[in-house]
Amino acid sequence: MDIEFAKTFMKKSAEDLESAKILYEKGIYSNALYFAQQAAEKAAKALLILYGKYVPEHLISDVVMSLINEVSEELEKKIERIAEILFRLEKYWLKSRYPLKKGNKIWDPTKEYSKKEVSESIKMAKEVISTVESIISDVE
Repeated sequence: MDIEFAKTFMKKSAEDLESAKILYEKGIYSNALYFAQQAAEKAAKALLILYGKYVPEHLISDVVMSLINEVSEELEKKIERIAEILFRLEKYWLKSRYPLKKGNKIWDPTKEYSKKEVSESIKMAKEVISTVESIISDVE
C-alpha cells in the first residue's frame, strides 16, 4: 500500500476540482466537465493505489468495481457509488474536448453542455474525492 503515491493523486485531484469550479464560474462548461471527470478519476486512482490495482488508463469504472471482491462489506456500497459516478463522468473524458463532424453536422462541445449538467458533475467529483479521502484516513 503506497499511501504517499495515493496522496499525490489526491492533491492533483483537488487541483483538477478547483480548475473545474473556476471554469464553471466563467461559463466554460466543456472544459469544466473535463476537469470534473479528471478530479474523480484521479481520486479513484488513489483508491486503486491503496489496493495495489493502479492502472494508467482513463476509463477505470470497471477496475474500481472489481475492488468489491477485496473490500469489507462496509466499503462495498462506497466502492459501488464511486464506480457509478466514474461511469457517468467517463463520457466527458474525450467528448468534452474535441469537436466532431458527421457528414455536414458539426458537434461543438463549447455549445453542448448546460450549467446544470456541469454543476451535477462537479458535485459527483466532490463526492468521489471526499469518499476516497475518508477511506485513506481510515487506513493511515
